[in-house]
This record gives sequence, structure tokens and C-alpha cells, in this order.
Amino acid sequence: GRSHYFASQFDHNADEGSEIFKLTPVGPEFMQRARRNWVIFRTWERKYRAGEADLQSHPGRGGVDAKYDELKAWLDDQIARLPALLALLRTEIRGKPG
Repeated sequence: GRSHYFASQFDHNADEGSEIFKLTPVGPEFMQRARRNWVIFRTWERKYRAGEADLQSHPGRGGVDAKYDELKAWLDDQIARLPALLALLRTEIRGKPG
């Protein structure tokens, strides 16, 4: 019942992300800002998939969307300060039907 930040642990042998994640509890302000950042990205993604935006307008490029940049900087700072949990967790990611 508590929100968590999770980060995939890079698999250097496979040269990609892995199914092992670090899981860290986060507070309501973190989640609120993360959701707002996600909404900005998803809005761009819908436009991109509809052919209404190009990769140059991706908010993650920096300097494209001031609010996205502000939120990302705050989130990145908070993530750098998160205490590590003692355990790593293995995930199974499944797609939703349709």
C-alpha cells in the first residue's frame, strides 16, 4: 500500500537492463511530481505515434518543455538521495491482453 521507486539493475553481461530491480519507498510529493512528468511524456508520445510530433520535440531532450525539465531535475536529485534497500527483487513483466 506504499509507493515505491524501482530501478532496473543493468546487466553488464547481456548489455541491457535486467529483471532485477532495486525498490525504494517514496513519499507523496515524489509520486505527484513523477506522475506529472509521466503525463508530459505520454502526451508527447501520443502525438509522436499519431505523426503529429517528431523526435526533436521529445521532452527528454532537454530545453523542449520547461516543466518537464524542472520535474526531471527534481526527481533525479531525489533519486540520487534515495537510500538503498537491503534486498533486490526479481520481476516478471507481463503485457495486458490487447
